[in-house]
Amino acid sequence: MEQDWGRRHDFVALDESTITSLLQPVFPGKTLASAELLTAGKCNTNYKIRVLGINKFFVLRIHVRDRVSGKRDFSIFQLVQERVPVPHILYTTEGREPGAISYTVMPWVDGILFSDILASKDERAIAECARNIGITLANIGTYTFPKAGFFGPDLSIIEEFDEESTLSYFEQFLFTGQSGQHLGPTLTRRLWNFLKDNVHYFDAINAARSLVHSDFKGFNILVHQLNDRWHVLAVLDWEFAFAGSPLVDIGNMLRYSHLHPAIFEQEFINGYREQGGMLPRDWKKIAKLVDLLSLCEFLNSPTPRDALRQEVTGLIMNTLEHWEDFSEN
Repeated sequence: MEQDWGRRHDFVALDESTITSLLQPVFPGKTLASAELLTAGKCNTNYKIRVLGINKFFVLRIHVRDRVSGKRDFSIFQLVQERVPVPHILYTTEGREPGAISYTVMPWVDGILFSDILASKDERAIAECARNIGITLANIGTYTFPKAGFFGPDLSIIEEFDEESTLSYFEQFLFTGQSGQHLGPTLTRRLWNFLKDNVHYFDAINAARSLVHSDFKGFNILVHQLNDRWHVLAVLDWEFAFAGSPLVDIGNMLRYSHLHPAIFEQEFINGYREQGGMLPRDWKKIAKLVDLLSLCEFLNSPTPRDALRQEVTGLIMNTLEHWEDFSEN
């Protein structure tokens, strides 16, 4: 199970008057009743808030890493809301004025993180959730775009991928960025040779241009139990979404599958396929290869936290050493 690697950005400390001011476009004239800093997440700052006179909780999300991510989230949620459970955005602004805060206000979604279900070891709950998460991912993949690449606020492609992008990103992380330095010369060279030997697997995803969440894991999926059955309540944190291959999200979700009951992966893939999700030959190898890119990106920091460095290195080694075990169709 993924450990707490610490935050990428410091929390944004806000006093009561500042929060009250930020809430005025949504709740004009209302007074803040309570604000609780939420410690989950690695980049942005979130407060669980309540205003006087309204018996509901809301989330105030301060966008730290990407000021336009709230606008992009709004566009994504408008696009997918009929087929994918997502939060409802009440208000968002990128705060263009000097010193202004970029933030979003949403209703609080009261559910259980799928990561907590996995940690519970309750195989029935894990199986039901995993199947529904597979169905949800298949629905996400039904939204396609003219090109693959990163989104602007309106979901236009502002940085297009080409067929050489994947290997070139690896090369940049390993030899120009910081990732190779943290892996050390021996493992870096072994990983690079492995990638070159298996580069042909990327052919299966080069033409893909579906909606990709890109951080599709248990910490970002809320579930709940209704009539004794588990369902997906909301898919959270779309900040890194782009147009590409659903195998990115599959690789992310299955990153720790070797640590969980086999029913988790089985039901996740069953749900995905039953809902119409298509998987190419050797899909698991491709998903593992693509996920290596995310792992290298995690290391692309001058001073990655020790826990992150050790765990990511272990995950990379696991893929290299168990490569032939991933030969599933």
